[in-house]
Amino acid sequence: MSSKGRIRVGLVTSETARSILSKILGQYELDVDWVILSLPVAAIGYTSTRTIARLLTKYYGEELRRVDLIVVPGLSPGKVSEISNMLGVKAIRGPKDPGLVPILLEEIARGAYKGDPEKPYEYMSIPKPASVEAAFTIGDVKVPRRAPPLIIATEIPPSTPPSEAASIAERVARDGAQLIVIGATPDDPLDAIVDKVKAASRYRPVLCELPRADLVRDLWDAGCAGFSVSSRTALTLAEGGGVDGELVFIVGDRDIDRLAGAVQRLKSAGARKIIVDPVVGIPLIDFSSTFKRYSRARSIGEPLLFSAANAIEEVSADPHSLHLLLASSAIEVGASVYLVVEDSYKSVHTTSEALLASQLASYSYQLGRPPKDVRSPLLVVRQETRPPGPPDLRPDEEIRVDSFVPPILEPGKLVIAVDYSRGELVVYYERDGKRTLFRGSHPLSLTRVIVRETGIGPEHAAYLGFELYKAWLGLRTGKTYLQDEELIVLPWERLSLDSGERSR
Repeated sequence: MSSKGRIRVGLVTSETARSILSKILGQYELDVDWVILSLPVAAIGYTSTRTIARLLTKYYGEELRRVDLIVVPGLSPGKVSEISNMLGVKAIRGPKDPGLVPILLEEIARGAYKGDPEKPYEYMSIPKPASVEAAFTIGDVKVPRRAPPLIIATEIPPSTPPSEAASIAERVARDGAQLIVIGATPDDPLDAIVDKVKAASRYRPVLCELPRADLVRDLWDAGCAGFSVSSRTALTLAEGGGVDGELVFIVGDRDIDRLAGAVQRLKSAGARKIIVDPVVGIPLIDFSSTFKRYSRARSIGEPLLFSAANAIEEVSADPHSLHLLLASSAIEVGASVYLVVEDSYKSVHTTSEALLASQLASYSYQLGRPPKDVRSPLLVVRQETRPPGPPDLRPDEEIRVDSFVPPILEPGKLVIAVDYSRGELVVYYERDGKRTLFRGSHPLSLTRVIVRETGIGPEHAAYLGFELYKAWLGLRTGKTYLQDEELIVLPWERLSLDSGERSR
């Protein structure tokens, strides 16, 4: 340990990146002692762990005796355990993003992060909340009386064809859904709903929106573990004997008195597994009344469902930050289940965003603070701190390029596109009557192959690499890529364009 009794961490980086890491760390007051172990390599991310161990021994033999933990950049190839074995000091992988190093050090100081020898820091799960009392189970899913943890449920919309239900259920299960809800309307044929239930139940426990009270037995036999119903339908079931103690009922209503009455009638009829849905309102319509309803509904004494559908589907904005705000709200009001509806193209894969948001919110809730200054997988475009400047370089000459430089034209035609259905980048090249189509998912490798196969000049190659990276970002994010057009226009750039000014 250090002289102050605090853990001392050695941070491995390259000599080029040393000044950048120093600037980042200088923005924080940390509860650990740290030392930068810079190595004479061009790119630490391409330096193997075996080479790192050898160089650390050569340049920092004495310093290593005063280090309790070594943090290796997240991308360095090889096994970090080799460093531990060769140096006799515990080594873990740090982040790929150096901006996360201070947050990593704070988690180490609190004892919240023990590290992993092989996975980069960003890839590690946020610590799980302590186990809580389960109100009941749905299959193997324990539903807490109150979060954390939040149970993630994802609805397959009623418009989904039965032929697509299995692939969607598999995807949302992979993205983190613990329960699957089959959406249904009174006009849906029973056999179509049954087919969806059977397809989805291969992946997760399934609940169904109940289109008619008389379908309980048919859908239960098909594999539904329970039903989402209105207060009115709940009363009909209670009166008609359509209740079984093993069935789960999600009962929804904006009127809390009516909701409480329906829940009591269901319980009197034998229901033992009930989730209460006081309904999250629509932004600008009745969203502000949401929290009053949930505050009253907690007195019913059953687990609460918090649906993100109205907020996500009715707002034209990127959903990942909305999910963090909504998941934090769900935990604050005492909900147990968080419902995601992937009903539009922009909300596909938001189950994964909801899961990460719920984990971050749960972790922060147990720390007793807002979800700030913790490792956030939802900072996709922005980051917490100002990026540092470039590394300290000493060039012999500096050349500035402040205006548009026209290209040197050369023979040949390049058409670049994205095949979203196949997850591939597509490049069409035509020259001297020969037409070639290149496909691939890795932009740098694709660029290398095209350059080698076609012999295009350096300027054309630079243009190709630039456009392929834009296309790759479009493929990853699901945004439409058009050759020679901007892929991402930020709000402040859009304002400049609207006012007739050029942003750059």
